[in-house]
Amino acid sequence: MAEMAELLEEVAAGKARPVVLIEGDEYLARTSARELADAIVPEKDRALNLVILDAAAGAREIASHLVTVAMFPAPKAVLVEGADAFAEEVDAARELSRARDLWQGKRPRDAARRLLKLVRPAGWGAAEVAFGSKTGASAAKWRKEIGEAPEDADRGWLQELSAWALAQNLAAPPDDLEVLVKTVERGLPPRTHLILVAESLPPGTRWCGWRKRRART
Repeated sequence: MAEMAELLEEVAAGKARPVVLIEGDEYLARTSARELADAIVPEKDRALNLVILDAAAGAREIASHLVTVAMFPAPKAVLVEGADAFAEEVDAARELSRARDLWQGKRPRDAARRLLKLVRPAGWGAAEVAFGSKTGASAAKWRKEIGEAPEDADRGWLQELSAWALAQNLAAPPDDLEVLVKTVERGLPPRTHLILVAESLPPGTRWCGWRKRRART
């Protein structure tokens, strides 16, 4: 992957870009982003200076991590997966699949926020996503309001996620991408880097001129 080699060479030369968007196949893009983040942040400092989030955490939370000065003088990287969530129009099937993967990957908060963000425009909360339960929306309502319906096999994890989110009193983060945009436009703190991972972004998505790299086989 010639472009990744170029980015890694920049890191080795002490000239890592403050913001990079890696777009492409989800697995390849995520793997490339992790490789870049590991190159930026020394292994001994990663416990505190490498932050990995799903975009469902919300732009405000991501911005707060960026402006928080690292505890150690080593470089800091904030890696944001699933940045497709920042697009104005999202692929409902992909977002549902992403939430499923996050839940199965033992990342319940990211999974719940991802799913709640997807269903918020329909006015739904955690109760409505409990597919197959008395409070859960039907498959027909999912298709009509969300654009995609879960499969019968999704009943278990969706009901578990719903119960977890209700117990945590969790809601989708606000749509405040402008907060993150302004943070980047003002300039990140020294030696702080933002790495965004997206599978596909529609033309015209605002990224402040962030440098895009496409993950390739």
